[in-house]
Amino acid sequence: MPDDGLLEQSFAVTYDPSCNRHLAGRGRLTVCADAAIGGRLYVFTGRTRRLFSRAEATLTLTANRIRNVELRGTRVRFTADFIEKTGLRPQVFAFEADREEDAAAIAALLPATVDATLLAEREFTDRLSRLPHSRHPWTSLTGLIVLANIVVFLAMAGFFDVDRSTAHRRDALQRFTEARAEGGRHLLAALRDGDSEALKSYEAAESEATDALHSLRSDR
Repeated sequence: MPDDGLLEQSFAVTYDPSCNRHLAGRGRLTVCADAAIGGRLYVFTGRTRRLFSRAEATLTLTANRIRNVELRGTRVRFTADFIEKTGLRPQVFAFEADREEDAAAIAALLPATVDATLLAEREFTDRLSRLPHSRHPWTSLTGLIVLANIVVFLAMAGFFDVDRSTAHRRDALQRFTEARAEGGRHLLAALRDGDSEALKSYEAAESEATDALHSLRSDR
């Protein structure tokens, strides 16, 4: 990033102890332009996390070492490459600003770089959220599994009067219950493993279940 003539800006922050190995407690973030490197510097100050020490410490990061910035309310989180004995090592760094406005301003000053892994995760999550079955509690993953189990139970109990139904209705009911159960398995695999192929299999199973349900309704 070239030197953008940024005026120095400073924010009060509180470091998250659950994912911060360097600083603790209250501190400050100062963002400034550095002509020597032709980019921005992010200078964090706070209490060191060394055992039995309350000394002040400073952590300086350059823009090329920061990526995957996430903002949620007053919380800001990103991945940064920290210098260790074995070289650069990526770690999560997170803190809280005093106000949501400050957190938004900080996030805007941080680099917009996002790595390929996070992009893939976001795309996968977006695809799940856009599925029509994820927008209503009765057609969510839990609702689908519960519904499939209820249908199977009622069929076994004779609620649908299967013995007196046509072979077409029996086949449609079996297709529906099997497709819903298969769809639930594929969606669980997609959520657990981030498997895009499992997500496609879920969509195909749901399409099969929908066709079978239409067959049942048309044969009433």
